[in-house]
Amino acid sequence: MSDNVSKRDIFHMSASQAQAGREMWKKTEQHGRLTQSSFNAEEMAPKTWILYANQKGEEIRTIECELYVVGRASDTSEAIMMAVAMCPKCHQHVHVREDNKTMHLDAVSYRKAPVHIKVNWRYHCQTVLGRPVSDSDLIQVISSPETWTCDYCKRWRVKVYNGIAKDDHSKGVGTIYVHARASEGRSIEL
Repeated sequence: MSDNVSKRDIFHMSASQAQAGREMWKKTEQHGRLTQSSFNAEEMAPKTWILYANQKGEEIRTIECELYVVGRASDTSEAIMMAVAMCPKCHQHVHVREDNKTMHLDAVSYRKAPVHIKVNWRYHCQTVLGRPVSDSDLIQVISSPETWTCDYCKRWRVKVYNGIAKDDHSKGVGTIYVHARASEGRSIEL
């Protein structure tokens, strides 16, 4: 007997397994089917872009956000907006939901959109949507009066206004260590 296992051996079904599969397929036919497809929900989700800038307004990075409609955490029958972005510090996904943050989405025409959004919308239309840009295209612009913080690294803390995110160090807990002597340290909460 050989130790080699081929794909054919792995996917070989007995007659009873094949029959059970056909019956399951027939049963699920009434409820709809999942099929293989080339649809990419992340790629095709409505988009907006946030310009992450320093306090002088100089660009650090542009962050793409996907916009989704999801059920509220406390009542899934109520639809709310969720924005998904990538933290520029640790590169993990940041989820901002209307049920945990106040978030405003304003639709602006391509012609009136901020420059960083125009550039990214044009690229998105050409490469993903496969169509030319129209002056009447409506693009969402995010604003939020609350601080967004990355749940993973806690280093990205911003306030977003008209699609521009700036660091927000105005509140929150931080620790400063004051060393009076080498063996003794006191901490002060901000």
